[in-house]
Amino acid sequence: MKGGARAAAGAQFRPGCGSASSANLRRRTLRAGSDGVGATSPHRTWLGRLCGIAAWLSLIGNPGTAAATEARCELALEAEAGGVHHFQVELAQTPEEQARGLMHRESLEVGHGMLFVLPIARRTAMWMKDTRIPLDMVFFDSAGIVVHLEQHTEPHSVRMLGPEQPVRYVLELNAGEAGSLRHGGPWRLDIAALAACLSVRATTGEVPRDP
Repeated sequence: MKGGARAAAGAQFRPGCGSASSANLRRRTLRAGSDGVGATSPHRTWLGRLCGIAAWLSLIGNPGTAAATEARCELALEAEAGGVHHFQVELAQTPEEQARGLMHRESLEVGHGMLFVLPIARRTAMWMKDTRIPLDMVFFDSAGIVVHLEQHTEPHSVRMLGPEQPVRYVLELNAGEAGSLRHGGPWRLDIAALAACLSVRATTGEVPRDP
């Protein structure tokens, strides 16, 4: 599993630039021979090029599009001593979401993060490949209890980070935000609230996972 960021998604094409027709146009252009047999007209060739440019601009011009469509939850961490921390988190449940993680992000809002939800508890290692911002990583067991912290991780590092024991959840935060979890513990994830959030995500048609 990786720590990382979101690939742009949901590019919007203007009329005449549908992905299937553009692909066919490109194939026809490549098949055109020197004798002109099968060649597309200059107008259609330029249309294909313009479609490609429009698609590319729509991706780079809307970096927040994918993040805005991700499922979010308010996550609560509670301590036996009575303390509580709240974070707004994006959920990473599918293999694709977990592979992207927080890669390529330029920043992360204070009090925000990403929660990786594994299908079962297992030994898990994270890395910082292609991740531009330093992070704190909080590892939880199946009961939601914090079992390991990694603080101020190094951007772009491929060093594997994680505990020896199995974990079920991993929370990534801005570097420095998990420091207080070293005191007043043990700290525990509010599993009931997380289960409710995951249930809502399941009913919206996204991939469900039991906490």
